Amino acid sequence: MFDYKNHLAQHGFGRTSTWQIRYQNESNVGLRLISTAKGYENVEWLLDYSLPNENEAVATLTVCNYGDASVRTSPGFHPYFPAVGTQFDFNGAPYDADYIAHTEFVASPSDTHVAFDGLKLDIRTQNLPVYALWSDRNGQYTCAEPTAEGNAFLSPARGGQFVSGHGKKHYGMKIRLIA
Repeated sequence: MFDYKNHLAQHGFGRTSTWQIRYQNESNVGLRLISTAKGYENVEWLLDYSLPNENEAVATLTVCNYGDASVRTSPGFHPYFPAVGTQFDFNGAPYDADYIAHTEFVASPSDTHVAFDGLKLDIRTQNLPVYALWSDRNGQYTCAEPTAEGNAFLSPARGGQFVSGHGKKHYGMKIRLIA
């Protein structure tokens, strides 16, 4: 079993790694990462972003494990939303960004509704059922970040966090502007 007190930084290695561009055009980009992080040498990460229209943004991550052993994953996407005020709504529940400087993890169905300062969004996810809600108030933004399991690497692993040997797993997020 993978040791949860591991060598990875709090936010993993994806954000500090150099990704290769697989394809790129006006509304789509595909990235590829072959990790050199210990335990992930046989894993390929395929990240696809698209803007299908002026009201939608889509991100998909495919984790391809070419090794024999299972690898632990717990990815998350990190969208920042403009929010001058501190009040926002998450699936009908009120939140105040001044009180979530320390991340609050909230389970949510695959179809989530968020509203900030009159900005209304629908966020649909695949394999990302836990949101990290936070704002450090260093700027006029609030984050509603879909994740696989929040800060899962700080706890012992569970079965759903693994991509089996010679297996693949897909994670996705689609943000749609409603108003």
